[in-house]
Amino acid sequence: MIQLICTHCRAMLEMDDGFAGGACRCRHCGTIQTVPSSLKNKGGARPSRTLYQTRSESAVPSSGLDQLADVVASSGLNSARLRRAATPAEIQAKPPENRNVKPLLIGAGALIVILCGALIYLVTRNSSQGAAPAPHPDASAAVLPVHPPANFCGVPLNGETVIYLLDRGDSTRDHFDALKSATIKSLQSLGEKKQFQILFWNNGGKDAGYPKNWPIYATADNVTGAERAFDDITPHGKTTINSALKTAIAENPAEIVIVTGKAWDLDDAFVKTVNQIRGSKDVKIHTISLGDPQGSTALQTIASSTHGTFKSLTDADLKDSAH
Repeated sequence: MIQLICTHCRAMLEMDDGFAGGACRCRHCGTIQTVPSSLKNKGGARPSRTLYQTRSESAVPSSGLDQLADVVASSGLNSARLRRAATPAEIQAKPPENRNVKPLLIGAGALIVILCGALIYLVTRNSSQGAAPAPHPDASAAVLPVHPPANFCGVPLNGETVIYLLDRGDSTRDHFDALKSATIKSLQSLGEKKQFQILFWNNGGKDAGYPKNWPIYATADNVTGAERAFDDITPHGKTTINSALKTAIAENPAEIVIVTGKAWDLDDAFVKTVNQIRGSKDVKIHTISLGDPQGSTALQTIASSTHGTFKSLTDADLKDSAH
């Protein structure tokens, strides 16, 4: 048995050896206190738990600590057992915590790798099926339609707006059908982003042209309209360029194409008239002589002074240009 004096009421307490190093409650005042392990009886008597199973009627009511002491006593635990360190054998015998985490992580990583590989395979497979097969080096290249650059009978037309001044007098009568075809071919070469206007030299009647008011884009419908306008023109009489040139210069075109069949009848007075009407306008004037390569001095002078191109054409040249 262990004998202990209460630290509060100084009463003598007796208890079993099994409580050495543990805790006890005073039967008289209810104070919880520690039992020194040095007071353990060496006789080895079997401990009794009567101290914690009963309580004197006169004992002071506890605040809940007595229940804690009863639980500790009834469990058979003491401070010596709680403080004892685990032996190496016990440590080895203890199952490792979270021993399944590592295999799970390895399995998850392997699954991710497999899924990524499958995704890459599907993407590359679909790309290869959707892509057009590469042409064989020996395969013949597809023949694509080639649109000629904007021109009139081989004369380059680089400006955004081109106005044609066509002579409709007696001297051009024999070439008029070929001139019509060559002009329509030139309009088609302009493309829909360039503008055009056709004005005819005046032969004593009303001024004629298409369109009459201002240049329009060379769309398919507008080119067709120009072709119909030619049907209303009958070449005859003596013509002058003055009114048609004034109308053209007023539109500030980038280029003007002058076509006539009477180059032999044009002299320095014609050059002077053209220069006066042109004034200070920076416009390139191309001149075309039909059927008279020798009598074209005036036309050459005009083309040279405006950085344009002069060209002499026969009826056959016009027809070839139209095809």
